[in-house]
Amino acid sequence: LSGSGDVLSGTNNAGSFKKVILGTGLAFNATGDTLNLNPAFLTNTTLLDFEDTAPGTSNDLTINISNASIGQPVILGVPNESTQANSSFSAWVSSPGAVTVRFLNSQSAGNINPNGGLFRIVVLNY
Repeated sequence: LSGSGDVLSGTNNAGSFKKVILGTGLAFNATGDTLNLNPAFLTNTTLLDFEDTAPGTSNDLTINISNASIGQPVILGVPNESTQANSSFSAWVSSPGAVTVRFLNSQSAGNINPNGGLFRIVVLNY
């Protein structure tokens, strides 16, 4: 392995490679004539305020994230003030350019109305 600055190159069992490390924490991997970005991050931070949710049910809100594609991994940042016992949040790309965030009330009795807050959604765009 050799390199200067933020460019490293070398040889492994698959052949020669080059890795360029960017100041943003993203990296490009190059093998031959192919250059792959690993990964690009698509983000949106938005205020979400879920409705009162009955026990054993869920409540969905959808936000726009340009270039998001179905099946891409989603990371959800939940504000502390929105968390409640016996409940959870999840997120997925539900249609091109849209991410659905779900609040689930796992309690067997009692509605939960989580506090609104700034949610950060990150889609890994490979």
